[in-house]
Amino acid sequence: MFSKITLTLFLVFFSLLPYTIKAQSFQRLTHTSGTQTLAGVDITVVPKDGACVYNGCNTGPYYIGCSGISNGYLYKFQSAVIPAVNVTNVRVHLTNVNSGEFITFYVNGRFFPITQADLSLYNGTCILPVSDAIGGKVGAYQSNSAAIVDIASPDPIDSVYVVHDNGKFSGTHYTFEFKSDPRVSLVLPLADTILCLGDTIQVPFFTTTAFNGDNAFNAELSDINGSFDNPTVVGTTYSATTSSVMAVIPPSTPRGNKYRIRLTSSSPARITEDNGTDLGIYPFPTVNASNNGPVCIGDRMVLTATADEGSKFLWQGPSGYTSTEAGPSISPMTAEFAGVYTVKADLFGCVSKDTTKVAIKPTPDVSAVTNNGPLCEGRELVISAKTSYANAILTWDGPNVQKQDGKEIKIPSSKASDKGTYKVYSTLNGCKSETLETFANVKPLPAVPYVASNSPIRVGDEVKLTGGSTTEGVSFTWTGPDSFIAYMADTSAGVAYKRDSNNYTLTATLDSCSTSNSLFIDVIAEQLQLLYPNPTDGEMTVKLNLEKNESKKIAMSIIDHTGKVVQHEEGEAKYGAMIKTVKVREGLMPGVYILRMATGKKTTDIKFFYRP
Repeated sequence: MFSKITLTLFLVFFSLLPYTIKAQSFQRLTHTSGTQTLAGVDITVVPKDGACVYNGCNTGPYYIGCSGISNGYLYKFQSAVIPAVNVTNVRVHLTNVNSGEFITFYVNGRFFPITQADLSLYNGTCILPVSDAIGGKVGAYQSNSAAIVDIASPDPIDSVYVVHDNGKFSGTHYTFEFKSDPRVSLVLPLADTILCLGDTIQVPFFTTTAFNGDNAFNAELSDINGSFDNPTVVGTTYSATTSSVMAVIPPSTPRGNKYRIRLTSSSPARITEDNGTDLGIYPFPTVNASNNGPVCIGDRMVLTATADEGSKFLWQGPSGYTSTEAGPSISPMTAEFAGVYTVKADLFGCVSKDTTKVAIKPTPDVSAVTNNGPLCEGRELVISAKTSYANAILTWDGPNVQKQDGKEIKIPSSKASDKGTYKVYSTLNGCKSETLETFANVKPLPAVPYVASNSPIRVGDEVKLTGGSTTEGVSFTWTGPDSFIAYMADTSAGVAYKRDSNNYTLTATLDSCSTSNSLFIDVIAEQLQLLYPNPTDGEMTVKLNLEKNESKKIAMSIIDHTGKVVQHEEGEAKYGAMIKTVKVREGLMPGVYILRMATGKKTTDIKFFYRP
């Protein structure tokens, strides 16, 4: 007599589709190849190596080990619905397992060891006694045994392979069943994604099968970041099947826009995925209304509303005034817009309101704004204005004036930096007039000219004056003794006389503004000796004034650092003065030399540096 085995598998799943599934029930398979759908699960049956079909003794239609060979059936499970259904339990009814036959089970492609605790006798079997668990497989220590094999997995079961190891005694036939746990899932999307503190929201859900009668479904709210590490229960309903939970947002919930909601069950314990969309939960905004009044007629009236970040505003006021800005304004302000203004702050549907009263006042005037420019630096700058209101205060702003009060501004010694626009306005009881302005032109002084001369000089020499300025575009005027005047920066003041030994002044003028500088010409009768340029590159001018107004020959020599005379020259003094150009002969080495000049018994030495 050949052996037969019966197997039953139950897959746990949850689904929105209308499958009728009873809590904790097994589903029996009847097809021996191909794919069929049962209780929301697609089951694909694949016969392996010539597995057969047979029904008998309340088992079948699966027959393995037939034809005396090793073969079996592979069962694959895939959810037919969303969210996915998971298979966690399998039940197999085996019959006619003889000594020497072995039935092996593979779950998810891995060997699944069977223990004796997994085996029991089922009603309606043709065979006794119960089969034996031998080495993790189902076998028998004596012929003609039968058993129910229960397989439970902590992980979802994707496949089960039932194989007859050796094909002895004509094989075994069996029944195959699976089982599913009850599952719960949210019905999405939720009706609201923006909520106020204290709001209620329906959280609908569906179940794949019936839960236990004492089951409670809890709606849980995440923390502000969407985490359920420490959730808050916001609603509860007692139900075994599809229903909904009325959730209430706690008044203490922090403001945020990343909240999520999920469901949990108590019997059995299940947790759904969250709602999949961020929820915004907001308090009723704290709104404050204010204005910049009292304001002057003709001035700008500004309303200001502050509220929680993200709030939208609606202002309503006198003469049908409305605005949706947080800080709207009315300009120019008139009497018809004085009165009470109301603002509503809407934070994602959460609305609060506040009021503010606007008052108006008259505006002072300002007129006759003027100044005493144009003027040059150093003179007093005076700027003034008038107002019709005795108690009004005039306030000035300008280049070097900030918020200075008074009917006039005086700058005793003005500077070029004081040039510019001066603005003035009047205030009275907090009301401000229009702003008027005047331009004050303070002209800059040219830079003080630089001066030089050929002083000291001997009586009879030419007085040479030189000068200039770092300021472009200036004009020059020299003045001096005996009504001397000239209009060039570099000029001659004629022959020097002893009585001319006094001051010469150079004046620089730009746009009618002037500066000046003076020098003193020293006219001497004593002996004077000059050599220039020094250092020299080989050609130099030598000047010698004698003590007496006489003419004579002057012997000249150049002496090196060893005291050796390296060059002779001769000069001639006329009327007590000598001017001579001396050229250093070629071939002399660079260095320090002495030019010696002899006038009778008296000699004069001038040291110079030769640098060809």
